[in-house]
Amino acid sequence: MSWLATVLGGAATGSANAGASPRTARARGIAFTWRHRQGRLHGHLSAATTGWLAVGFNDARTLRGTRFVIGRW
Repeated sequence: MSWLATVLGGAATGSANAGASPRTARARGIAFTWRHRQGRLHGHLSAATTGWLAVGFNDARTLRGTRFVIGRW
């Protein structure tokens, strides 16, 4: 399953992130690749399964206050 999301970037904007290289986080067969471009966060979340996938964003190491982006295949 593969799902693509584009969300507004909070901290980075404009040309400061225009040429940012993609970064990837992997865990247990799930991969999330992202880059900042023109003030937006572009992400690609994939897993070898069907069902729900989610990625969360927070500036703290807790779930409280986390913003989740969820998709279903």
